[in-house]
Amino acid sequence: MNAALRPLDYRVPEGMHVEPGSVVVAPLGPRQLLGVAWEAERLPSEEVGDNRLRPLAGLVDVAPIAAPLRRLAEWTADYYLAPLASVLRMVMPSSAALDGPRQLIEYRPTGTSGITISPLELETE
Repeated sequence: MNAALRPLDYRVPEGMHVEPGSVVVAPLGPRQLLGVAWEAERLPSEEVGDNRLRPLAGLVDVAPIAAPLRRLAEWTADYYLAPLASVLRMVMPSSAALDGPRQLIEYRPTGTSGITISPLELETE
């Protein structure tokens, strides 16, 4: 999400199920940014020819942002004259939270003498 940009249109690749509120990965120049799919009628934009639409790069495996929260984001952006992307940044979990669980290795002493240490693997959420 880039606050300097207006809403952008993308093509949904065949086989990808995107609904309003879905968190998507969208190509923008050489980068890939997170975005949120929105109802077309709620964010009017200029008509773009299908031949000019780039396909979405992916879909993040998280629950879509609920409609009431999207309406609140719209209202907040309108009330504070802020870009919708800036408000969405506050609504969405951090990108680290979207990555899913990571594996950590912790070490603990195993003996009463010496410095014997063995790994203890943990899953974090």
